[in-house]
Amino acid sequence: MRELDIDSDLAEQGWTANSFDVIIASHMLHSSDSVGRALDNIRWLLGRDGLLLLLERPPERQSDLMFGIQPEWWRRTTEIRHPLSRLRTVEEWRVALRHHGFVDAVPWSEPAQDVPASTYLLIARNSEATPEAAAKAPPASQGYLILSDQDGDSAAIADYVVEKLRADGHRPFRVTAGKYFSRTGEDEVVLAPECPEDFERLLGILRDEDKRVTEIVHLMGLSLSPDTADTDLCVVQDRRCSTAVHLAQSLCRAEGDTPPRLWLVTAGAAAVSAAGALRVDSPIPSQAPLWGLGRVLMNEHPELQCRLIDLYAEGQANLAGQFVMAELREPDEETEVLVSGGLDADRAVRTGSPGLRQSGVPQQPAMVRGAAPAAAERRDRDARTGDRPQFS
Repeated sequence: MRELDIDSDLAEQGWTANSFDVIIASHMLHSSDSVGRALDNIRWLLGRDGLLLLLERPPERQSDLMFGIQPEWWRRTTEIRHPLSRLRTVEEWRVALRHHGFVDAVPWSEPAQDVPASTYLLIARNSEATPEAAAKAPPASQGYLILSDQDGDSAAIADYVVEKLRADGHRPFRVTAGKYFSRTGEDEVVLAPECPEDFERLLGILRDEDKRVTEIVHLMGLSLSPDTADTDLCVVQDRRCSTAVHLAQSLCRAEGDTPPRLWLVTAGAAAVSAAGALRVDSPIPSQAPLWGLGRVLMNEHPELQCRLIDLYAEGQANLAGQFVMAELREPDEETEVLVSGGLDADRAVRTGSPGLRQSGVPQQPAMVRGAAPAAAERRDRDARTGDRPQFS
């Protein structure tokens, strides 16, 4: 019997990559400080087609009452102060497993009559990976591409996110808006957002240098402040939307593995009515077009797994960075997220319906989540007809 710290570097602990055919994780992964890092480490330990047997239980009030007095029982508390039990649903685990390289995640449970299942088993298979490939990619490390301006809120949020990603053991690649394309560091480039060729060149560098990117965060043109009379809406829209369009086109033309997941971050782009979970003013015109473009990408190119994050954190770049990091660290199946740091925000609940509903318990900050129903309907229709529209 050997001790294993699943949250830390396994090679430094003396473990060998691809050395197990089956790993059983019984009621322990939910307690990990970083579930994503733990899953990456488990996959690093598994051989080709190795199996993970994950035994967990869904969120339940009884467990929250028994263990909720312990601060570590709640996840995301340090990031957005919205208490969520560390226990997860089957679907949340399936999303996390898929995001971290596992396939064919099949749930098993034996509910008694009229009693919901208290425990479930998920069996997931490690996607094909040779020991050589595992040796190239250090355990507990993912590739992040962070796009930002040279200064302002966008740069401040990017600085925070890059710092936290490096502290988590990842290796982010920074892309800054400028006039010309230039390589400013091993993991840094400057490009012209209005130039499509610069994005092709960027992806070529990542491909040639074997820098695997799984997440792309678009912050260029982001401002946490409302528009003023001096705001040039066309310039901001070009910076926000042209960057996303050129990037999406380059990703769709690229050959090879599944494209990275695309995160589009806005501030005040989505309006929620007074009956919704967040009581906010009208949307900020300069930010709203990117939110609409994101929904188009969800419909036209679901392979990009586009996610929308709308922030309400005026003048608080570090707080906005915390919100973004909370989503990157623990992504789930939701495609649209609204986060507010206002004092009068309502505590919100997640919903898959078009309408956002509220819980009525004041809390700071609040989070609203909702799926994009149009995207789901479009994907279902395309699946039936075999059509795949192209974004151009």
